[in-house]
Amino acid sequence: MSEPSLFERLGGDAAVDAAVDIFHGKVQADARINCTGRGMRAGHARLNLTEEHFHAVMENLGSTLKELNVPDPMIGEAAAIALSVKDDVLNR
Repeated sequence: MSEPSLFERLGGDAAVDAAVDIFHGKVQADARINCTGRGMRAGHARLNLTEEHFHAVMENLGSTLKELNVPDPMIGEAAAIALSVKDDVLNR
């Protein structure tokens, strides 16, 4: 039997919904990164985002998960998933 996914280990729909709500609030309140878009690459294409912007998103993601008492190893897994779209976000 395979190990449960990060989604399942975080607590499923209810836990992830709570994290998304908190994270979205943090992103919208953060003047460094509060933009809207359509898809990862298309939505970020004209924004001229930098490493600093991506770091701000990662910072907000980490603080959201810590606020929800997510264990550090699971925060690391979530960060790895976010890092997997970094090139799309930064249009590289």
